[in-house]
Amino acid sequence: MGIMNCPVHGEVISWEDTCKHLAAAVRSGLPCPAFEWREFGWADGRNPTFQVWLCATCAAPGVLPPSGTPIDSEGFPDPLPMSELAGVCVSCFAEWRAAHGGPPG
Repeated sequence: MGIMNCPVHGEVISWEDTCKHLAAAVRSGLPCPAFEWREFGWADGRNPTFQVWLCATCAAPGVLPPSGTPIDSEGFPDPLPMSELAGVCVSCFAEWRAAHGGPPG
């Protein structure tokens, strides 16, 4: 576990992993027309799981596989495209979703 320095809420230990496009929308307060939550785990069920919110562009086929695809399967990108991901303060994300809506997660 780490600490994130949120410009609004200060040091936080909880954040949402998002694509960089969704993170930019949250940080700027702008809407993101469509986004979705995905979760991935290991084929044998061991922890940790990887959960991420993706904008429609990053949720398109070819970026990350559908939820439930095992991290250690051939269908999962290796290496994970970490340069395309960003962390967003969980409180900022919740406030942004309250203002802009979105799918349940």
